[in-house]
This record gives sequence, C-alpha cells and structure tokens, in this order.
Amino acid sequence: MQKILYTILLTLIFTLTLSAQNFSTKGTDFWTTFTPNEPTSNGALSVYISSDIDTKGNISIPFETFNQDFIVTAGTTLKIDLPDTEAITDKPDVVMGRGIHITAEDSVSVYILNYFQATADAAIVYPTSTLGKDYYAMGFESLSGWTGYPSYLVVVGTQNNTEVEITPSSATTTGQPANTPFSITLDQGQTYLLQSDTDLTGSRVRSNSPDNCLSFAVMAGAKCTNVGGCPACDHLLEQMPPTTTWGTRFVTVPYKTRKDDLIRIMASEDGTTVTFDGGSPLNLDAGDFYETSWGAATYVEATKPIMIGQYSKGQGCDNVSADPFFIIISPIEQTLDYINFNAFASSVITNYYVNVVVPTDLVNKVKLDDFPQASKFSTLASQPDFSYAQIDIIQGNHILSGEDMIAYVYGYGDYESYGYVAGANLTNLKLKFDIVLGIDTSDYTIFDKNVCANEQVNFNVQYTDPSSVLFTSWDFGDNGATGVGQAISYAYKKPGTYNVAMIYQFLTACAPDTLWASVKVVSYSSDEFFDVCLGDKMTLTALSADAYLWSTGETTQSIEVSPTTDTYYSVELTGEDNCVSNMGFFITVLFPPEVKFTLSDNEICLGDTITANFSGNAPANATFNWNFDGATIVSGSGQGPYQLAWPTEGNKTINLEVLNPGNTCPSPPVQMDITVKAAPTATFVVSDDLICINTPITLTYTGNGNNTTHQYNWSFDGATVISGTGQGPYTLEWETAGTKNISLQAIEPAGCQTSFSLSLQVEDLSLSLTPADSSIQLGGSLALNATATGTNVNINAITWQWQPATDISCVDCPTPTVNPPQTTTYTLTATTPGGCTATAQAKITVGFPPPILIMPTAFSPNNDAVNDILLPHTKNLLETGYEMAVYNRWGQQVYIGNNATQGWNGSIAADNVNSNSTQIAQVGVYVWYVKAKALDGSPVEYKGNVTLVR
Repeated sequence: MQKILYTILLTLIFTLTLSAQNFSTKGTDFWTTFTPNEPTSNGALSVYISSDIDTKGNISIPFETFNQDFIVTAGTTLKIDLPDTEAITDKPDVVMGRGIHITAEDSVSVYILNYFQATADAAIVYPTSTLGKDYYAMGFESLSGWTGYPSYLVVVGTQNNTEVEITPSSATTTGQPANTPFSITLDQGQTYLLQSDTDLTGSRVRSNSPDNCLSFAVMAGAKCTNVGGCPACDHLLEQMPPTTTWGTRFVTVPYKTRKDDLIRIMASEDGTTVTFDGGSPLNLDAGDFYETSWGAATYVEATKPIMIGQYSKGQGCDNVSADPFFIIISPIEQTLDYINFNAFASSVITNYYVNVVVPTDLVNKVKLDDFPQASKFSTLASQPDFSYAQIDIIQGNHILSGEDMIAYVYGYGDYESYGYVAGANLTNLKLKFDIVLGIDTSDYTIFDKNVCANEQVNFNVQYTDPSSVLFTSWDFGDNGATGVGQAISYAYKKPGTYNVAMIYQFLTACAPDTLWASVKVVSYSSDEFFDVCLGDKMTLTALSADAYLWSTGETTQSIEVSPTTDTYYSVELTGEDNCVSNMGFFITVLFPPEVKFTLSDNEICLGDTITANFSGNAPANATFNWNFDGATIVSGSGQGPYQLAWPTEGNKTINLEVLNPGNTCPSPPVQMDITVKAAPTATFVVSDDLICINTPITLTYTGNGNNTTHQYNWSFDGATVISGTGQGPYTLEWETAGTKNISLQAIEPAGCQTSFSLSLQVEDLSLSLTPADSSIQLGGSLALNATATGTNVNINAITWQWQPATDISCVDCPTPTVNPPQTTTYTLTATTPGGCTATAQAKITVGFPPPILIMPTAFSPNNDAVNDILLPHTKNLLETGYEMAVYNRWGQQVYIGNNATQGWNGSIAADNVNSNSTQIAQVGVYVWYVKAKALDGSPVEYKGNVTLVR
C-alpha cells in the first residue's frame, strides 16, 4: 500500500542554547596562544595550516606587530614560525595581548607546535565557532622537586568584554587560593595565564558574562614535567574542549612501542559513573579525575559526559625512544570522514605513528594516502563494534579517508616526542533529538528513510517546555523553501537528499540555534550515459524495482540493444513504496576510427627526415598511439604531421593505433615500412700534404664504398691526373703552387651521399745568387748572398747546401764567404719542407801575380862561400814542376836539377845528367835553361848565359 504521509518528530531532551550543527576542527577563524616552555636549543613556535583546497588567509598577533598573509595549497601543510617575544603568554595572573588570530577564506585545519630540543608538544586548534563557555582544565602536576616548572592553564579571549570566572583546583604561584573563584575580563586577542606549583587539573573556567554568549578558548598542560615518575621532563600542551562536546563512550589505543600510557578521566557532573571494558564502576563528581595506566586498547563508558587525557610517559619508564606528551581523547560520538594532517618535522624525532579508531563494519573503507589499511586493524575485545590500528607513517603530509574515524598522530625520538588529535568533531553532544518515521526511530545523523517525490512530509518538533521557545522556523533545503511553526508539511518535487534545518530560539537565549536532519526523496531512476561501438550489443539494466516497462515494450529488468545511431531508451520503474519514476539511458554510438597515414617517402638516407601524417578520420579527442621504431621526433604531436629521423640504418616500421575516447571501439593498428640507408663514407688520405709543383703524390680512398656500384665525384683542384679512376688510388701533380682542395662526393645507388674534403699545400721555389760570377785575387775572399722566392714557401724553413764544401765559411747558410785558391764554381741547392729544390751557381775567378825568375850572369864556384852556386831567384812560381839544366858551349848538358832551392856548383856530371859531380867545369860561358810552373799552374820557361869564373 502506497505511503501517503511521513511524520518526522524531533524531541529536544536538553534545552541549552547550543548549536547542534556538526562542527569539526576545520574552520575559517581561530584563536590560540603559546605557553612557556623550557628554552633549550633550536626552539621554534610554529603554526601549521592545512587545507583540502587551495586557499589563502592571514595570521596575526593583533596586540603585537606580527602580521602575515599566507597561501596554502590543497593537500599540503604550511608552516609559519612566530616570534617568541610576541607569541608566548608568559606572565602569570596578568592580562596580556598575546592572542594569535588565524583567518582563512576557506576551511582549514590549524595545529601548533611548541618546540625546543628535547621538550616539545603539539595541539590542534579549535575553530572559534566550536568554542564554548564552560571548561574544566586537564594538565599535569609540576616537575617534582624543581621550581619554575609549573602546571598551567591559559585563557584566550575571542570577543570584547568577555567576563571569565576561574576556580583553580590548587593554589597558584601568584597567590590565588584553591577552590576559590575569581573573575577576569578579556577583550578579543587578550590572554591570561594561571600557574601552579602543584596541579591545576580540575580547575573550572566558565563564562561570567551577563548575556552568557561570549565564548573563549582554554589551553592547559605543564611547562616541563615527568610523566609516570620517569625522566625526562617534557612540555605538555592541549586545547581544552568545552564541556558541551564531552562524550560518554571512548576507545583508548596505546601509543605504539610503549609499555603503557598514563590515563586521566575527568567528570563534568556530579554522580558520574565510569566503567572500563565493562568492569567495576568508578564514581566521579564534577572536576574530579581518576588516574591509572593502561597498556592495551580499552573501551570506556560513562553515565554522564567525561573527558579523557592519554599521556605518554618518560623514556626512562620503558627505555624506548620517547618523552612525555598528552592528547585529549575524542569520544566515539565525535567522528570525521576525511582528515588532512601533518607529521611535523623534527631534527630528533625519527618514528611517526597514527592511531585510528573506527566502527568495525567500516574498517574496509579506511585509506591512508589512498592505500587501504584494513589489514592493520584489530577488533576491540571488550567492544567488538569498534576496531583500532597503530600505523607507522613517515614525516610529512597525509590524508586519512573513510567513515566515522577518530585519529591521533604522534612522534618519538631520543628524549623527544609530540602528539595531537589529527582531527575531530566538536558537535554539542548535550543537545539531542530523535526523528520518528512511522514506527521506526533513528538518530537524526543516520536518518535515511525514503520519501516519494510530490508526496507530503510532515515536520513536527516537540519541546519539553514549549513556553520557553521564542520561535521555530524551517529551511527544507530545497532552493530556499522555508516554513514557520512547530508543525509543518512540505512536498519535494524532485528526487534527492535534502538537508532540513530547524531554526529555533529559546526566550533566554542570546542567539538562534539550528538542528539538522536529512530527508531522502526516493529516486529509483537517473539518466545514465553509455557509449557503444557500432555493431556491438549491450545490456541495459534498470535499478531494482517491483515492475518495469521499457520504451521498447519489454518488461524485464534488463534488455539487450544494438543501436546504429544515438538512441535514448527509457524504462518506467515501480518500486516497493509504489513510487513510480523513469530511468533513462542515453546511448551514443561510436564509430571505429579510420586509421591511415602517409609518408613523404619510403626510402630515406640516414640523417634525413621524413614526414608522417595521419590521413584517416577520428574524433577530435581521439588518442593517437604512434610507434616510430626508434626514430627521433624532430617535430610533431597528436595526429601529426611528424618530422622523423632515425639514428641508425636499416628497415624501420611505423605503427599507428587510434583510440576513441575511453579506448572504445578500437581499429586494428596500421603499419608502413621505410628503409633508412646509410651513405658510404667518403674519407681518403694523401701520401703527403706539403709537396712541390710537378711532384707526384698518391691519393688513397679509405671509405667503405663499393667501387662498382657507388659513384665517386672527385675534385682535384687543377691537378694533373697521372693515373687513377673510380675510388682510386690516384697519382696527382700540380703545375702551380698554392692551397689545393681535394673533395669527394660518394653516392650509393639510392642517392644517399656524403662528402669529404681535405687541403694540401703545393710549393714552388726560385733561387738566385749575387754576385753570380766574380773575380778575386789569390788569397782574397768574397761574400755570396742567396735569395729564395716562391709560393707557399716558408723561407725560414729552407735548408741550404753548398758545393764544393771547401774554402767556404759555411755550407748550410744562404750568405757564406768564399776564398778559393783557384778559380772555382760554387753550386747552392735550396730545399723546402715540401721537397722543392732550386740551384744556383757562382763562378769565382782567381787572379795570380806573374812569375819572376832572375839568374846571375856569372858565378865563381871556388869554395870561398861567395857566389859558389848558380841559383836563380824566383817569385810566384810553384815548387812542383821545376827543372834547371846547364849546357856548355858545345851543347853538352853539364847539370840538371829539379829542386828550386839547389843550384849548380860548377861541377860536371859524368853522365851529363846527374848534377854536381866531382869533375870541375872549365872557366867559360855556359847556357842555362829553367822550366817551371806559374802559380796558376801554367808552364813557364827561362834561359840565358852565365859566365863561370874561378
């Protein structure tokens, strides 16, 4: 039977004026501050800002000078360091202007890290919209046995004239007594620090403003303290959640690698009963806390809202790398589906972890950085509805996605640590309502009953005290449709999920509050779009329903179609709620692409380019998968054209596959072959690269060409080819000097060609001597000067050689001095490095003085030592070839001798030949005859008469 009327009953069971919207740690406006830490080395006060989308904003300290705009990129975390002289609220019991204000154009998450080496902690910062007006502080005791290491709480004002009442749980360092309330007034951005040498845990901080509408932030912890009674001390820091966000059910997960953790549980109301894993109950009153240690995951349940703090103990407790920090644990009622967080960098911290709690039936949906994590979860033994995981992570940004998650991130190093809640919900859990649909009741946050389109839905809210309500109005979430009244009806015309807002205000409230519910208008149908290849069949399947009527007339849930053109198929669905709707299928017929391409040539030379161009038909957004078989793409993309070149020779194959969008309707790939040919190498060598004119050289081809099939085009630059054809070898000579360029173009049968060239130098040489011919007197000398000229000749590199090599000052220089003893012709040969030679001659004629011979006309060989010897006086005669003969008047030879230094002593030779015999010549007249050689070797003769006397 068709359901006509739906009634939604909202029952307010608690009447505080607090919003019931789902608030998380994401927001656009934040207030925070930093507190004193132990100032070791390498300190930094850092604000971390992360966002799911690109956004920008500003961070400032309004009462100080710091002011900075920022831009944060989606999925990343931005770090901003603040000056410690402006950002720390460090004077107890004094109102300071150290509030830090962060604003953003879009929702961001904000974290703070108070870091000094070996003492650090981090905290998530709650958006201003989630802050409350009533808090209890949870910190820790001061460092035992030390002064100056107090427990603390700090208040940050977000609006002007905010009156705050503080009831410290222990006496403060400035004299405020325990359990005695006192008040302060803060303006926006002002801060107030309270410190104690014992423990401020359990201190209450609440609004004392007349209108009770001014919220503020509270942070608590310890400057540097030991946790678990073990060294070393560390800074503790957490932002306190308002009591309205406290819950009654919790799952605590041990910090990984630790033996156990310290747990504190605090109540906000008297008569609160707490159980652990279903064990014996524990009773607490408002502000009381219970402290214990747990080493296993634990389920905690309370009869009234509680707050739990989980503390990491000092490294000395179990001797693993760690240090104290603490995190306020979120109740399992306060969950998120998407968490963008950062594991902060530290020079000491080396191990990072994230603890995750999730309903067991949602474990398979949990992903870390898009990787499923189901295998890392364990089911909580005492409460199997929940599971937990301790996951190792690395430093940096991470995204945790799933449903109904709570996550805590922390890191450990040697005596170093920090931790904070990665993200949480801060919904006001003290304001609840139920939605009643027919006889079914479910919490509004999971209401998903179906309503038919165009049918009335009745909305009705029931107040426990209607007279306390100022007004009730509705926003149906349907393009501005609204209504007023405690009970009202509305019909949704279109299927979908609508968020319904009930806006109400109590007479005592300072502002309206809003409750949200979700209404799902049933749609069994939706238009779907499919592509099908021409000629293919496809099955269309409607959503599950009670009855079907297709536009084709068929009545089954699925039909098979094979359209040839774009076609719309519809089906009328009748569901179990008797809601009737249509479902449509838009079928687009896709045609296989026509795959063709052209090549500018099917045979190219190595190094040349070829053009490949698509010539078929394909959609504009088709994908072109080319395979160019190792070619270098000079230019081109997509369908082309492409300019291609191959680095190697051989047979190449070009393949093309064209795909429609989505890789649908493929056509078989097409291929074309191309041959890449290499040109023959055109190298050659010459026997010499510096030669003389008319001197043959040999040219030898050194390439890899074939002499019978390849063509060789030579250029010899005017040389005379003595021999050689084809690729050679060649014998060449040049008649003129100069630089000669020889080039070769080698061409294979397909026309692939390469060229090569080299140059050589051809020389010529001329030589002259001055003086060419000359005369000197015997004993004289003469300087000769050679002059060489020519083309391509390095005069300084010429070598010289004189012949004969005697009577010359140097035989290898161009300007020697000669002093020949007789007429001599000197020949000079000049030789260049290229082997050119030239000769020149100079004839040196030597002049001699005339020969002189004087013979006495008488001599007296009487042994008186005066004129005893007939001897001529000579000059300019050679010693060789000398002969003197003496004859008597009868023509008989009386003497002959060939020594110019000996003469006739007047004796007669017995044989008329030998001279100077012992026979004495008679007194009388004798004839002498002398033969000799002049200095130039010519013969001379002399004769005369001599009278011998005694």
